Amino acid sequence: MPRGKQRQLTAGERMQYIASFERTLAAQGYTLETAASRMGYKAETLRLYLGRYGEARQPSLEFMRRAQERFGVPLPAAISLRPVAAAPRRPPSDSVRLSALLEFLARAGLATEDQICRLLDVDQSTANRFLRRLTSTRVLGRVRRSLTDEPGANANAFVYGLGPEGLAASARLLGRTPRPLIVGQRLQGRVLLDHNLGVAESALRLQLAYRDRLSDWLTDPDTRAEFKPGLGKTLWAEPDALFFWDVPAGRTARWLEWESGTVRAGRVQDKARAADQFYRSGEFTRRWGTERLAVVWIAPDDRHARRLRQWIGPLHTRLRHLFSDWERMQGEPMDGAIWLALNSGEARCTLISAALRREEDSHGITA
Repeated sequence: MPRGKQRQLTAGERMQYIASFERTLAAQGYTLETAASRMGYKAETLRLYLGRYGEARQPSLEFMRRAQERFGVPLPAAISLRPVAAAPRRPPSDSVRLSALLEFLARAGLATEDQICRLLDVDQSTANRFLRRLTSTRVLGRVRRSLTDEPGANANAFVYGLGPEGLAASARLLGRTPRPLIVGQRLQGRVLLDHNLGVAESALRLQLAYRDRLSDWLTDPDTRAEFKPGLGKTLWAEPDALFFWDVPAGRTARWLEWESGTVRAGRVQDKARAADQFYRSGEFTRRWGTERLAVVWIAPDDRHARRLRQWIGPLHTRLRHLFSDWERMQGEPMDGAIWLALNSGEARCTLISAALRREEDSHGITA
């Protein structure tokens, strides 16, 4: 065969490939239209390759490459693809980094230097220069961990938040003014630093792993502004964070609760009842346009995660609950963590795959 010429699939091989392609799309909840859009083709092109207008067209190497990369469709045994040479990586400009950092801090409130390094994909020395410049121009504020009354804090470690100039820039970027959490050299108000940084870590891992699918997210104080107790309500709770994915099956949300391990059973049960009451009232669906919501609890360790499950199980809430722990999140990417699902017994799934798979509908209307 001449070099560079594609080997043609036989009729049988084409039929097997088409069947594999259609099974993969169906399992992930894609229609021909949504799949074509994600592959960068018109829907008519997919129909030609799938034989909807007669005999199936011979799939090109580029078509099979995109199907493999976007959906994981296996290649026919007779086909091998040469790896595409990666384009030279150009580091983002400081303005791009600044916009990404301002948006993250406006939403998460606080971040450590390590979290900022991972967010911007830079080494520590580059981050140090960048952060020193932003701090000196009052774009950022910072406070030493040793001044936060947190046990075991590293005296040389800083925590960063938005400064006066950063707050003004974030207001122009997002259309709202975030609440300052650092003023001068002190944290403002009642900030539970480890709790806030834990929520920020969850948001960072989700954003890095699923930047193209995570459509929106918010944390305190934005959630506090959204979840206000109504008159006559006996229960009230606000999520520590709220995440949204726009997937083929519809917009999906996750309500995140970060537990330190010191909360009593009654308080946890009140939170679960309040979340369920808020959902049953229809307020969540009216505000965010989706019924697809589940509550995710993150505990300090596996033992406490199972205790949370034991506390919430007898409530028989309408909302689905998922459980994990900080140790597991530290050791693996967040999308690889094992989540213990309450309403489906000991079934295990991941937060992200549960959000992206249509099969989750079988767990209930809010799955």
